[in-house]
Amino acid sequence: SQRCFAAGRADLDATSHLDFLAPVREIDKRMSLDTLLAAISRIYTRKIMLDATDDRAGIARQTLPEFVVTFYVELTGGTMAAANGMSNLIANVTYYLNKALEIQKARQHAGQKDKDKDKKGKKDAHPEGKAPEDKTMQKTVAEEQADSLLLTTVPRISTFAKFLGVEPGSDAEALPVDAVNIFLFCLVRVTKGQHPLLPRKAEPVRIASDIVLEAIEATMARMKSHERMALKYRFQQTCSGGSAVVDL
Repeated sequence: SQRCFAAGRADLDATSHLDFLAPVREIDKRMSLDTLLAAISRIYTRKIMLDATDDRAGIARQTLPEFVVTFYVELTGGTMAAANGMSNLIANVTYYLNKALEIQKARQHAGQKDKDKDKKGKKDAHPEGKAPEDKTMQKTVAEEQADSLLLTTVPRISTFAKFLGVEPGSDAEALPVDAVNIFLFCLVRVTKGQHPLLPRKAEPVRIASDIVLEAIEATMARMKSHERMALKYRFQQTCSGGSAVVDL
């Protein structure tokens, strides 16, 4: 059945300052981090809306990769533009995840160098009492802040990449539709359906275990009873104090 995103177009027009459609118009365009995060949130929102439509029509829900294809085709009106848009979305996801990995490695290396200096003590102190400042590869305060912001959003981008099966360094296929269903169910419950679905800052959020158990029960209704019970039991083993930590 043909799916309409008229409401989605109006929403995008209202937030044109995010330049969400730019990656569709121009292949290989670098998204800002804010634009990418807004795109992820909007895709989840549209997926929830489409799932509700499919449920009423008795149609099987799409995996996230299937939905993103549908989303871009109907957003752009053409298969070539849609392919370019989706390719660029994936390119930006992998770009930021790889960049975050480089930042983490650089900080670990810098931390180890500081430890090595402390071990040497004063015996290697500079004759004038102060060693010359090493200005190579130094970053400004603004750059450090931008790096820290990116690191806080890694869980959100990484989860999205896993749903699409494009996480860098992993050969794993896209997570099944049941995993997406549980995630989106919990996301709606935690945010109480507010817009945008995802918080402006990525940070660990504690979710009451009964909400996740409810999500498993609701989305795994077709699973055999004993298998569903086993899944719920495994989840409960990860909880503490009646809740679980989820990175959004």
